Amino acid sequence: MAAIHILASFLLLYIPSYTLADDYRLPTIASPSHYELHINITSGAFTNDTSEFDGNVVIYFTVSDETTEVSLHSSYSYINIISVELNNQEVSSGNYSVNSTTDILTITYLDGLVVGTQYDLNIWYTSRLSDSDMYGFYKSSYEDLNGTTRYLATTQFQTTYARRAFPCWDEPAFKANFSVHITYPVGLNALSNTPGSVVITDNTNGLLTMQFEQTPLMSTYLLAFIVSDFTCTEGDSIDNAPYQVCSSSHTANIRDWALEIGPKIKKEFDEYTQFNYSYSISKLDQVAIPDFAAGAMENWGLVTYREIYLLWDPEESSNAYKQSIAVLIAHEFTHSWFGNLVTCDWWSETFLNEGFAQLLQYYTLHEVLPEWELRKQFVVRVLQTVLDSDSYLTSQALQSPASTPSEISAKFGTITYSKGASVFRMVMNFMGEENFRDGLRSYLVDYQYSNTIPSQLWTSLNATVNDTHSILPADLNTVMENWIVNSGFPLLHVAIIGNNAIITQERFLLSGNDSESKWYVPISLTISTDENKFQSTYPEAWLTPDSNVTVSIPTEAEWIIVNNFATGYYRVNYDDAIWTNIATALLASNFSDIPEENRAQIVNDAFTLARVDKIAYSRVFSIIAFLKNDVSYFSWYPAFSGFEFLLGRIGRSSLLGRTIVAHVSELMENLYQAVPITQLNDTDHLYTTNQVRTITWACRLGKEDCVDGVRDMFNEYKVNGTKPNKNLRSIVYCNGLRYSDNSSDWEFLWNVYQDTDLATERATLITALGCTQNTTLLNRYLLLSITPDSGIRSQDAYSVFSAIYSANDIGVDVAFEFLMENYEAIYEYYQSMNSLSNLITGIGALFTSQEQVIRESAVQALETAQTNLAWISTYSDDLYIYYRLEEENVIDENESTQPEYRLSTNYVPSHYQIHLNVTNEAFTAEGNSFNGSVIIHFTVTSRTWRVILHASDENIDITNVTLNNQYIPSDNYTINDTTNILTITLEDYLEPSIEYEVKLDYDGILETSTRGFFKSSYQTSDGETRYQLATQFQATHARRAFPCFDEPSFKATFQVLITYPSNLNAASNTKGSIVLTNPFTNQLTIQFEKTPVMSSYLVAFVVSDFTCSEGASIGNVTYQVCSRADATDYREFAIESGPQLISSLDNYTGYDYGTVLDKIDNYAIPTFGGAMENWGLVTYGESYLLWNPLESTNVNKHNVFTVMAHEFAHMWFGNLVTCSWWSELFLNEGFATYFEFFTPHDVLPEWELDKQFVVRIHQPVLETDAYATAQALQSPASTPAQISNKFSRVSYYKGGSILRMVEHFMGSDNFRTALQNYLVEHQFSITKPEDLWASLGEMIDNSTLPADLETIMQNWVQRPGYPLLNVTLVNDTVTITQQRFLESGEDITSKWYVPVSYTTSVDDNKFVNTTPQGWLTPTSDLQISWPTNATWIILNNQETAYYRVNYNETLWNGIATALKAENFSDIHELNRAQIADDLFDFAKINMVPYSTTFRVLEFLENDTSYFLGSRSPLNLARSSPISD
Repeated sequence: MAAIHILASFLLLYIPSYTLADDYRLPTIASPSHYELHINITSGAFTNDTSEFDGNVVIYFTVSDETTEVSLHSSYSYINIISVELNNQEVSSGNYSVNSTTDILTITYLDGLVVGTQYDLNIWYTSRLSDSDMYGFYKSSYEDLNGTTRYLATTQFQTTYARRAFPCWDEPAFKANFSVHITYPVGLNALSNTPGSVVITDNTNGLLTMQFEQTPLMSTYLLAFIVSDFTCTEGDSIDNAPYQVCSSSHTANIRDWALEIGPKIKKEFDEYTQFNYSYSISKLDQVAIPDFAAGAMENWGLVTYREIYLLWDPEESSNAYKQSIAVLIAHEFTHSWFGNLVTCDWWSETFLNEGFAQLLQYYTLHEVLPEWELRKQFVVRVLQTVLDSDSYLTSQALQSPASTPSEISAKFGTITYSKGASVFRMVMNFMGEENFRDGLRSYLVDYQYSNTIPSQLWTSLNATVNDTHSILPADLNTVMENWIVNSGFPLLHVAIIGNNAIITQERFLLSGNDSESKWYVPISLTISTDENKFQSTYPEAWLTPDSNVTVSIPTEAEWIIVNNFATGYYRVNYDDAIWTNIATALLASNFSDIPEENRAQIVNDAFTLARVDKIAYSRVFSIIAFLKNDVSYFSWYPAFSGFEFLLGRIGRSSLLGRTIVAHVSELMENLYQAVPITQLNDTDHLYTTNQVRTITWACRLGKEDCVDGVRDMFNEYKVNGTKPNKNLRSIVYCNGLRYSDNSSDWEFLWNVYQDTDLATERATLITALGCTQNTTLLNRYLLLSITPDSGIRSQDAYSVFSAIYSANDIGVDVAFEFLMENYEAIYEYYQSMNSLSNLITGIGALFTSQEQVIRESAVQALETAQTNLAWISTYSDDLYIYYRLEEENVIDENESTQPEYRLSTNYVPSHYQIHLNVTNEAFTAEGNSFNGSVIIHFTVTSRTWRVILHASDENIDITNVTLNNQYIPSDNYTINDTTNILTITLEDYLEPSIEYEVKLDYDGILETSTRGFFKSSYQTSDGETRYQLATQFQATHARRAFPCFDEPSFKATFQVLITYPSNLNAASNTKGSIVLTNPFTNQLTIQFEKTPVMSSYLVAFVVSDFTCSEGASIGNVTYQVCSRADATDYREFAIESGPQLISSLDNYTGYDYGTVLDKIDNYAIPTFGGAMENWGLVTYGESYLLWNPLESTNVNKHNVFTVMAHEFAHMWFGNLVTCSWWSELFLNEGFATYFEFFTPHDVLPEWELDKQFVVRIHQPVLETDAYATAQALQSPASTPAQISNKFSRVSYYKGGSILRMVEHFMGSDNFRTALQNYLVEHQFSITKPEDLWASLGEMIDNSTLPADLETIMQNWVQRPGYPLLNVTLVNDTVTITQQRFLESGEDITSKWYVPVSYTTSVDDNKFVNTTPQGWLTPTSDLQISWPTNATWIILNNQETAYYRVNYNETLWNGIATALKAENFSDIHELNRAQIADDLFDFAKINMVPYSTTFRVLEFLENDTSYFLGSRSPLNLARSSPISD
């Protein structure tokens, strides 16, 4: 969960923002009536060589008003228009154009279009099949039984992708008829919405042309066509409409279930709607597509599916897949009426399509297969799921604006589908099902072949409301308005006062507050004395937005339950007395006749109410005690979900978590015995569904017989080839890996996955492969998921991530770290799949790009994560009390917000003796082990009976522990596999002021990723692979190499010994000498000198065959650059520049490096990324240290220079003086980023790196820091994932920019002297920001400041964001005010102390002075007198301070005039860059019109400065070296 919190923040920081655009919608002046479309796709498109096709479309349309323009859609990226004719007159290419953002094709017809005339628009074009995503007209493929790749072309036009295949009015309201012709290669076949026949045979070119019958009137997104070699199997016709299922020929034998169930479902719909399918369209094809982004698509007459949702093997596919197929077929068939025949007017009302499809997929299929009890399944699978999603302030409303393609995509989420369905179900129940059905029948007739908005639906339904069933408190449109236009839902409170039940409402929220939202709420209820309990779902009363409900309760009544069968879309809470009586009733015989749906409702509401402290968990456990007697799938479904939430927050391995596991295991014992793993009944669908969920939980909880049983089945499959039962297969596969420590088990299943063609089996295996606890395998699996040709289809890539994230306790951090390290590759792979957004949470809304669908997901995920974090600290105490547990001591000793990850400050290590032994085997492809021992000298500050430090359970297997030479039994120490905390329990207390010595011997595993102690490799020129061992311990990975106090504040000295093969060499932080030669093992042992006092993350060692080149010494400091031997010639630049950089830093800091260490080695590690500042042994990726003057670019040279400067700066800022904790990481990385540019500038001033800082560092972080969710420089971090998140642009770039601002407002000389004092005062120690401000403050004349320095800097460090300065000129007075600059959202409270420097047009020395000429404060503005004859003023000389500046129109006009004058009126190039950067960001959020922006920036046509390039109209990409 922590990883989600960080990941959301990460995405919010890094994904760019755009403003809402209103011009994505087409004008309604033109109305198409008919399309004649001809697609010509030749044989080349069915190879891997090309994807081209060409087309011609004739569109008949009229206009409702005179105009000279017609606008429609044509994909800018896909469609290349060859020619355009309007009424047989050619339109010149200068009279039509396509907007690259909106895809709107605008055609100008100078003769004008008039009302009453039908026009035909004839467009010839070329296009291409998409092979990067599964939208529009795209290419898919599969392998036949001979291993030959077969290609097909298919479509997915919903929602905005028909425009990729042909120019069209691509909005649902522009309905028309379509006549389709497809020319395609002989040997293939073509399908479209309607029947077709071959009309042309071109034997010369091997092509056929098929003409399809005209479609009914429909929207463009419903058009479809497929060209493939598929075969089809006919089923029973549907009232004379032929029905067939089509797929690749080798899957023909698994079409039977779809063939059987389809006609039955369609018949039920014909009866329900009284509007037969064949009235509209004359055939129905269902086609299984190998690559398909969605689950299925309701194209009228040609429904397309993923293979797993249409093809079912009765021998191999589980009952769960059988249900999924039937339910999804029912969903798509519903759309034939709700979506196709009657269509939502616009995507903002998508629920009118999808809500009905989601509801009727359950209710209609229930009539066909009543034994599946799908009406009950709706309650736990749909209603209860969406109640959770709809419990946040950020939740969408059912009807909400959508304009851009990405906003539209965001509407296809849980709210639209499941809330839409649940609200319709509520209406159906308070109206009565027959009345509801009659209203829908009228609705379909009244609006057939048309489009609707919600009010039209309510009007149709209102006409069939029967007062004998439900007397509405207002007309239906009024009753339903708040349910549709507002997000959320009500929580009903029921309290007994005297003989009355008083029912009130409030909005239910898991976080936040909303006291305004109220609804018209239908109240159905049952009282214990009722004879016909729970029979009626008609409302006995209505809550209204302004009135409560009072219900008379008989004196003898024992309980009341509101919301019969959970038909209302709300939750219910009761007073204590009612809850107690309900709990008692549920424990009585037959649960006091309380039905399964209401038992499920009670369980779900109780668990959820406890999450927000509406009731205590002790109350929940009393209420659900009845579950020990209940074996119902429906009662237990929400119970498992509730316990899953608890265990996810607490952690299964903690004491509290283990106690909850025991509680669930005991509670579910009768359920477990009712559906034993040994008793299979595949023909009883509900029994099997219950059995699978129950056994899944039993094994996850570690029930011994369950785990043993599934492991036996797994081994039987692996050894003897006997497959597990198809319904138990997912459990066996998953738990076979979850409880395995043998990587060959994972390899076995991976091979099974690669060898199977059956889509359902592949889906099962994809999920199961994520169950392993082996993080190396999980990382490999994630990498395979984004690797083309790995065997994992792109449609399934997200499923891999989901499997790891949801199936595994360690999966959150693994998935998070992988995403952080591979974000660009993942985004590139997922970008057109909506999957990256789903990875965070649901689909978002109200943005203008796919990136912002992800951003909205991040916003909602962040709210969820913050809610969950707050939950842990608020509610864990209640659980400890209920279970009568003492809170675990490790929490008592911790000061962190998530204390279990942090070590107690009770321990003070002083010295480590580390001995590592690596043999020849470690330097082979197979070798991955080492062994080691560490002796740690430490004291304690208070009495304790434990030693608590870090050791990675993935890498460290402890074989022996002694304390002061006394043996510690293995039962007395454990490693927490989540926190990596090693706890050693002692027989006697440790006393303060006594030095102790703990010795740990262990076997170690080398990492394959570049963290901890890891293996790297390279290939020699003759192709030989050579292996090296190296380290990367920052921030939490020293524990992977040796047990240690792995936090930066636990500083100590280190002495390292390494035993290694004699043909290699070893390096560490200090110089070393050989102390032992072992001729028997051909090993050497080198002992390195004791290090300075430093943090564990700075320890480093390298064992390799590298050679080194020496550079010039810096005083007593030797300097060398080391790498593989064949890169020797590329070391020269690093050899030459490194000593110059060190000397410059020596001079600046006044603290010679040589007083601490007498060497600095620089190692280029082949598989390393970035660089690492290990004291005395700096490691780099090769591209950041080695530079080939003949082949490498100057950009590479720049990167080497600045990255070295960054790492060398850490020798002082990070190594000598270290941030006390990662929450203040900017104290390390901000300084390193600052010196990354300014130290090289001192060495090579001609590179102008002081100016490059502005455009490469300062301006990029202003964008990052412009969101409400941006991190502050100083912000909490506890878990490894949270710590990793601190290594972000904010810590580096904003840190550096803030320090540069301080330098300029206090003066460079004062700043330098203060830093020299800071280093001396805090050498070999740790600091917090206040220590830095204290040192800097001593060199400032406080009379020049508006407050002391710590006060000034507090908001800059502790708050995210930065100010926007607004500058206005009125009556010769310039007024400067501030507000927080945000690209979205609002923050009216954040204010800063802001140093203001400025230049006016009449100043002599323009832009020279960067010291403040005034200050804004959090409580006061700034006024400046306007100089006589001044024509402009520009704030922030040389952009030295961290803020943006906006001017009123008069001042912008003056600046624009000056910039167009000679020499840009002497405006400094950095301020010109500032102006460009600010203006583009202002225009992006409509703060300044684009017209003003482009007018001011007209000077750019004459400006050749590099520093303006990054914000030119081309908006060139900016980049900066990445360094640690």
